[in-house]
Amino acid sequence: MDFTYHYSQTQESFRMEVSAWLDTYLSKETREPKDDLRRRLGEKGWLASTEPVAQGEIGASQGADVVLAEELDRRGLGWLQDPGSASLISALHSWASHSQLTGLITAINRGLVSIWHSWISPQDSEAPSEGPPGGMDLIASEDGDDYVLNGLAWFAGPSPVPDYLWTLAHLEGEFPNSDDGPDATISLVVPAGSQGIDRKNSRRLVEEGPRLVAFDQVRVPRSLLLGLKGQGGALMHSALNAGPELAAPPSLDPGVVRLQQYADTATRHGVPLIQDLVIQQMVMDAYIEGRVARLFKTRDAWMRASGQKTTYQPAQTRMWQKRAARRYSQTVRQVVGVYALLGEKDPRAPVQGEFELQQRQTLGLIDPTGVSGSDADIIARHLGMAQRQKPTGEEKAGAHA
Repeated sequence: MDFTYHYSQTQESFRMEVSAWLDTYLSKETREPKDDLRRRLGEKGWLASTEPVAQGEIGASQGADVVLAEELDRRGLGWLQDPGSASLISALHSWASHSQLTGLITAINRGLVSIWHSWISPQDSEAPSEGPPGGMDLIASEDGDDYVLNGLAWFAGPSPVPDYLWTLAHLEGEFPNSDDGPDATISLVVPAGSQGIDRKNSRRLVEEGPRLVAFDQVRVPRSLLLGLKGQGGALMHSALNAGPELAAPPSLDPGVVRLQQYADTATRHGVPLIQDLVIQQMVMDAYIEGRVARLFKTRDAWMRASGQKTTYQPAQTRMWQKRAARRYSQTVRQVVGVYALLGEKDPRAPVQGEFELQQRQTLGLIDPTGVSGSDADIIARHLGMAQRQKPTGEEKAGAHA
């Protein structure tokens, strides 16, 4: 059976156009490459290529998004296609009921605004629990035509400074008190410059890691409510976990490709690393795990595109990717040695310090809020291999003793 994704002539022509433009742009020196490049890609309609032309994009046919993803990934620019922004656009298409919200779609597509979204763990909507999800301690109270936000919440997003915070908050006094309790959350699109918002400085392993934001009497108009009152958690979780609607995921993790190239060209005692049989095996294992990850992502994309409901599949994909990332991190240290820990500012760092960045990104997979979502548990529940039992009164009393 042939699992190869075959590109059409139109796709290959589009690839040549994208590749030539990116190479020309990246060859120029720029003071703010990240912000400027995102805006330039938005001007060309390449941040969300399948969006309608009227909303700032090129209206590309199915498959152009795959080419874009591959060309950006090859240059280490995959972060430009921010999944959080794509998820918000999807939610806006479905749920935005006010012109102030629908007008955001074009601005996001053109790269004119950046978005952070509330950080939620995979288990937050899989198993309702007492208290706020994802370590969130953010409460919304109703006051006339506004919601008033108070508390702390973790957010994720690629930009150092956001324009909007896609925020999940609990309605005051409506916490669910059992596994069968109602969803008491709302989803708001909050301007990041609103009075009372304070982005906390924190030391992070990677720039795009979760950030802590404090809200002190932040007033948000009801017109910025996204979705239905009381269903914010379900809306955000479904949007964030739907994943990008690619016809197929990129061919292979660029990190694995760079490791192969490093092993082919680097030498130890005058002998190419790839000639060492142990290193050959480690590099091949990393390649195979990358192919398996792509197969899982292809399956998930096909299920969504064909209208099939996903159950354990996204959790299975996440679990495989996280475990493969940890194994790959160890492989890099064994193949590259101590040089894998040298950052981009050190001239001795291989591939401009990308291996060191990967090491930090792997550590960054640890849940910063202390709430560890168990993908294995999600898979087990969907397969009927585990049962969540409500604690009895005696067990609750014993837990508090």
